[in-house]
Amino acid sequence: MSIPLAPILVAFGVLGSAHPGDVSRTVGEPCSAIDSVAVAQTMAFFDTLVTSQEPAQTSLRRSLDLSQMAQFTTHIVIDSITCQAARRAVSSHLPEPFERSRLWVYELGPNGYAVEAPDLAPPGRPSPLFLFDRHWRYENSLEP
Repeated sequence: MSIPLAPILVAFGVLGSAHPGDVSRTVGEPCSAIDSVAVAQTMAFFDTLVTSQEPAQTSLRRSLDLSQMAQFTTHIVIDSITCQAARRAVSSHLPEPFERSRLWVYELGPNGYAVEAPDLAPPGRPSPLFLFDRHWRYENSLEP
């Protein structure tokens, strides 16, 4: 099975609702309301990327310095402390403040975290994805 590269760019994110259907949270909170469609695509992308033995996924996984796992499930992060750390980590790589933009965080097990910043995407383009290790050191990014 192979995955197209376009969902890769949609895959990273910081999610901020304790309830996936809850879109009432306001922008600027540590984690933002979840877009369930985008999040599901991102989670499926990472689940496949981390577990696949297909050459294309293996190559991409190696280029992103991610470890392969036999079984894996991506998790959405909603706790305030982790979301605040994600916001600070992403902000340190941007030329402008990132305080009021939406942020979705994915926990990638021993591979660290993926952070999606949907408000940074140009209209009609996938959201940029930022990869961090377990200590919030920048590892890599995927951009449209």
